[in-house]
Amino acid sequence: MTDFIHEHPKVEAPQEKQPAYVPPKTEKERQKKVYAYVAALFLIAMLLIAWSFLMSHRSNQQIISELKENTSTLQSAFDKNEELERRIDTLEKSYAVLESENARLRQELDAARQELALYRAAEEQTGN
Repeated sequence: MTDFIHEHPKVEAPQEKQPAYVPPKTEKERQKKVYAYVAALFLIAMLLIAWSFLMSHRSNQQIISELKENTSTLQSAFDKNEELERRIDTLEKSYAVLESENARLRQELDAARQELALYRAAEEQTGN
């Protein structure tokens, strides 16, 4: 057991490091790499355009939804306003009828008061 503790680490043979970039050997390989790079850039550009389109479409849908909601609220306010205007017309007609009836009743009351006054005056003259 003590042999493991005192044992020195094994030294491995140094490996050659691979270069980060190995240039292509032929013109066709270079051309393939350029086409692959252009295709990758084109694909990324298309993905970004599609993502931008989807985000703007989503934003537009939210705005349209809010506008529809506001329109329905406004329409219900217009409907309520029309209902209230009809009610006002009905109440104004009722008011006019009641005013004319009130005037007629006041005239009847005045006539009744005058008749009562005449009756009392006649009664006083006969009672004297």
